Amino acid sequence: MVNRQQRMRVLLVDDDVDVKDALETGLRTRGYHVQAYDDPTAALADFVRDSYDVAVLDVRMRPFDGLELYRRLRLVEPGLAICFLTAYADTIKEWPSDALLLQKPISLDGLELALEDVETRIGSDK
Repeated sequence: MVNRQQRMRVLLVDDDVDVKDALETGLRTRGYHVQAYDDPTAALADFVRDSYDVAVLDVRMRPFDGLELYRRLRLVEPGLAICFLTAYADTIKEWPSDALLLQKPISLDGLELALEDVETRIGSDK
């Protein structure tokens, strides 16, 4: 899925526009191909199978949360790598075992390290 000559294709969904914009800009400057949304409904409506290597999803969003977006994306693309962003990790009772949990606030360096980990896993699954 990931060509080592290119950076990953990232779907970023966070309803905090400032966080979304900062992460989108930072990842783009580091060579990632990013499609960012502040609305999970719009992200789902525009989602095209095999367009992304990883989805980075905020947990608390409206009109539905990141866990619901995760479930809906999985119906379309079961193998999509998922990273969740949340400041409320301790309040989530059931967590998908196939997703990474990243604690907010997260630095751009921290997010990039997580994406590199995902990229390594994707490469080893081939």
